[in-house]
Amino acid sequence: MSGGVEDRGVRGMAGGMKGRGARLISVIGRDRGDGTIELVYLFDEGGAMVDRRFVVPAEQEIDSISDIYAGAANMERENIDLLGMRFKGLEPGLLLVDKSVKAPLRKRPKEEE
Repeated sequence: MSGGVEDRGVRGMAGGMKGRGARLISVIGRDRGDGTIELVYLFDEGGAMVDRRFVVPAEQEIDSISDIYAGAANMERENIDLLGMRFKGLEPGLLLVDKSVKAPLRKRPKEEE
């Protein structure tokens, strides 16, 4: 799934995967360098690794799936801290906010020489 998060988007996908008995392994974010972030939700479904991908505007607030998969809260917080993402109802909290670079994995415009 690419091109944005529809109403059912992330939550619909997560609910569907949960209903099929899939176990959430990780939520991975990657700054694509074009103002968007690719979110990869990685699952174990019957011993096979399955991924579901979403491309979202970097500044868009994303629905959290932490009420569907309890372990998702820390995975989503990691993306908040490392990429500056926003998930509904979650705050940063894995990194030491006072001592860490804000969104260290976010691509920065190249400085002019």
